[in-house]
Amino acid sequence: MCICLLACRGNGFNEYKPVYESKSGGFIKIDSYSIIHKEKIKQVFLYYGVEVKEINGRVFYKGNVDDELLWNYTRKANDSSWLSSHQ
Repeated sequence: MCICLLACRGNGFNEYKPVYESKSGGFIKIDSYSIIHKEKIKQVFLYYGVEVKEINGRVFYKGNVDDELLWNYTRKANDSSWLSSHQ
Protein backbone atom coordinates (compact mmCIF):
# COMPACT_ATOMS: atom_id res chain seq x y z
CA MET A 1 0.00 0.00 0.00
CA CYS A 2 2.80 2.46 0.80
CA ILE A 3 4.34 2.05 -2.64
CA CYS A 4 1.00 2.75 -4.27
CA LEU A 5 0.37 5.83 -2.14
CA LEU A 6 3.84 7.19 -2.87
CA ALA A 7 3.36 6.60 -6.59
CA CYS A 8 0.10 8.60 -6.50
CA ARG A 9 1.78 11.51 -4.77
CA GLY A 10 4.60 11.41 -7.30
CA ASN A 11 2.05 11.69 -10.12
CA GLY A 12 0.39 14.80 -8.71
CA PHE A 13 -2.38 12.99 -6.82
CA ASN A 14 -3.37 13.95 -3.28
CA GLU A 15 -5.43 11.97 -0.82
CA TYR A 16 -8.87 13.45 -0.26
CA LYS A 17 -9.81 14.26 3.31
CA PRO A 18 -13.17 15.93 3.95
CA VAL A 19 -12.81 19.57 4.99
CA TYR A 20 -15.20 21.26 7.39
CA GLU A 21 -15.35 24.77 8.79
CA SER A 22 -14.21 24.95 12.40
CA LYS A 23 -15.94 27.03 15.07
CA SER A 24 -12.93 29.35 15.09
CA GLY A 25 -13.45 30.15 11.41
CA GLY A 26 -10.64 28.03 9.94
CA PHE A 27 -10.86 24.60 8.39
CA ILE A 28 -10.38 21.11 9.76
CA LYS A 29 -9.71 17.92 7.83
CA ILE A 30 -11.17 14.59 8.84
CA ASP A 31 -9.29 11.36 8.06
CA SER A 32 -12.30 9.09 7.67
CA TYR A 33 -15.47 9.08 5.61
CA SER A 34 -18.22 6.63 4.74
CA ILE A 35 -18.52 4.56 1.58
CA ILE A 36 -21.52 6.71 0.65
CA HIS A 37 -19.51 9.93 1.06
CA LYS A 38 -16.72 8.41 -1.03
CA GLU A 39 -19.09 7.89 -3.97
CA LYS A 40 -20.58 11.36 -3.56
CA ILE A 41 -17.22 13.16 -3.48
CA LYS A 42 -16.12 11.27 -6.58
CA GLN A 43 -19.26 12.62 -8.32
CA VAL A 44 -18.34 16.17 -7.28
CA PHE A 45 -14.74 15.83 -8.48
CA LEU A 46 -15.85 14.35 -11.81
CA TYR A 47 -18.43 17.12 -12.30
CA TYR A 48 -15.66 19.71 -11.98
CA GLY A 49 -13.28 17.79 -14.22
CA VAL A 50 -10.89 16.80 -11.44
CA GLU A 51 -9.17 13.51 -12.18
CA VAL A 52 -9.85 11.04 -9.40
CA LYS A 53 -8.61 7.56 -8.43
CA GLU A 54 -9.68 5.14 -5.77
CA ILE A 55 -6.95 3.05 -4.17
CA ASN A 56 -7.53 0.71 -1.26
CA GLY A 57 -10.86 2.37 -0.52
CA ARG A 58 -9.36 5.88 -0.39
CA VAL A 59 -10.02 8.69 -2.87
CA PHE A 60 -7.16 10.57 -4.54
CA TYR A 61 -7.53 13.66 -6.72
CA LYS A 62 -5.07 15.16 -9.16
CA GLY A 63 -3.75 18.65 -8.69
CA ASN A 64 -3.47 21.18 -5.93
CA VAL A 65 -6.79 22.13 -4.41
CA ASP A 66 -6.78 24.53 -1.46
CA ASP A 67 -8.74 23.93 1.75
CA GLU A 68 -11.49 26.40 0.86
CA LEU A 69 -12.24 24.65 -2.43
CA LEU A 70 -12.09 21.22 -0.74
CA TRP A 71 -14.54 22.57 1.85
CA ASN A 72 -16.85 23.63 -0.99
CA TYR A 73 -16.54 20.18 -2.62
CA THR A 74 -17.21 18.46 0.73
CA ARG A 75 -20.34 20.59 1.25
CA LYS A 76 -21.59 19.67 -2.21
CA ALA A 77 -20.94 15.98 -1.54
CA ASN A 78 -23.18 16.33 1.54
CA ASP A 79 -25.94 18.20 -0.33
CA SER A 80 -28.43 15.76 -1.88
CA SER A 81 -30.16 18.56 -3.86
CA TRP A 82 -26.88 19.62 -5.47
CA LEU A 83 -25.92 16.02 -6.24
CA SER A 84 -29.25 15.22 -7.89
CA SER A 85 -29.09 18.32 -10.11
CA HIS A 86 -25.40 17.92 -11.09
CA GLN A 87 -24.89 14.46 -12.47
